[in-house]
Amino acid sequence: MGDLAITGVADGQRLDFDHVLGSLYQGGKIRPERSYRPFSMIVLCSKEWQPEMPRYVGKIVRPRFDDAESIGGRDFERIVRGARAVAAELARGGTVLVTCSAGLNRSGLVAGIALGIRYRLDGEQIVTAIRRARQHAADRIGHSHALSNETFEKIVIEQARKHAALEHRA
Repeated sequence: MGDLAITGVADGQRLDFDHVLGSLYQGGKIRPERSYRPFSMIVLCSKEWQPEMPRYVGKIVRPRFDDAESIGGRDFERIVRGARAVAAELARGGTVLVTCSAGLNRSGLVAGIALGIRYRLDGEQIVTAIRRARQHAADRIGHSHALSNETFEKIVIEQARKHAALEHRA
């Protein structure tokens, strides 16, 4: 099995992830038989897909939650913890892949919050970056865009505002 290049191609096959911003990548269902060597951290957001990763030697974060119209307290805590772990890994110079089943909503939520924490970007900028990066994936499965879950989009924007306000107070 060939090494995975950061381009998302291994053994001549395109893997489902894309560069979002900095050293952050977002993608769909992970293939556990791959090593994903360039990534120092992989985040598995799908509650229904939490495979063992026998060939992967980096950090694995498992926030596990559903793509739902509402988020409960425990799920929200796991999401924010996952996003904080991603932001910390990016701050250390790591390269992170955040995944879920389609690579659109759950991964977009965690990646979006992490971008707000790490870079203090405007929420709309974050949503635009994620949608631009994952548009082909949305097109492929008949979605209009990534972060099509309006609740998740609102959370990304609210969390970005929160972290920007914290920076202004500091």
